[in-house]
Amino acid sequence: MFPKGILMKSFKQCWCVVFLVACVPVEMADLNEPAPQAPAAVKSLTASDVLAMQSPEQLGYRLTKKVAQAAPAPNTSRPKKGKAAQSNAPTEKRDIRYFDRLRRPEVRPTKNGFYREIIGKTGDGRWVVQDFYQNNDVPFTSPYIAIKDAKLKIFGDVSAIDSRVAWYAPDGSLLKMAVYDKGVEQGEVWLFAHNRLSAYVRDDLGQNQAASAEKAVSGSLNMQFFYPNGNLMAERHSQNGNSNILFYYDNGTAMLKIDDTPTQSTRVAWDKSGKTVAPHDIAADLQAVQARIRADLKAMKREHDLMNDLLD
Repeated sequence: MFPKGILMKSFKQCWCVVFLVACVPVEMADLNEPAPQAPAAVKSLTASDVLAMQSPEQLGYRLTKKVAQAAPAPNTSRPKKGKAAQSNAPTEKRDIRYFDRLRRPEVRPTKNGFYREIIGKTGDGRWVVQDFYQNNDVPFTSPYIAIKDAKLKIFGDVSAIDSRVAWYAPDGSLLKMAVYDKGVEQGEVWLFAHNRLSAYVRDDLGQNQAASAEKAVSGSLNMQFFYPNGNLMAERHSQNGNSNILFYYDNGTAMLKIDDTPTQSTRVAWDKSGKTVAPHDIAADLQAVQARIRADLKAMKREHDLMNDLLD
């Protein structure tokens, strides 16, 4: 585990870091180095923000005439207790596909199922679709562009996505957002918890929409993880074999800084008041942060990411 790698009795040791391949000397940084402050709390994207980002103007499509005339706005409120939720009943002017709770195609609405509506078309002939929860008509996804000749009767198939897309929980809160090109994720993922940004990864490609994420350049990897209060929990910036990692306490004070190069690895740790301490003194706090990061990486389906390699 990573804590064992930092519980060092000597200031210089040979530590095998997975992504560096070979052993490099590990040194403690200047014990008088002041603790850096994390950026201020991030104004996170909301469900409404994301829907606006997926508008016809932003995605570059036109609403179909049928939908523009007939489709009501999604109802994001929960159904009243004891009363069946009212579904958006299909009309002759709406193009809808139904799916059961196991995401299998159905000819009619089913309890706990889903439905998909074709809402527009791009200039080059790709369909724009949006998926919904059947019980309460809450969006399951934001509008997204499907690849040409997409099989729209297959529900939940990301290989058919050709744009940015967001996923929502049944209560309308954001879960995740990612960018796809011809069904391939483009290395940019946002993860949300209770409508707050929880994690952000930009791996070389995509356009940055996270307010606090630094711009990536060719050959770089940027990762950020956030506390529920919006404060930065950890960040990693890597480029050309060099890597900088900072872990923070929930009050915004730095916990641990790791600077890695192909030939050397340097560490410095601070307590919650900003006083420089030995790395083993912050082991319990670091383990708690690591557990959160692992959970975020798993939710992003990046369990084998370089950050995770460092944690193991």
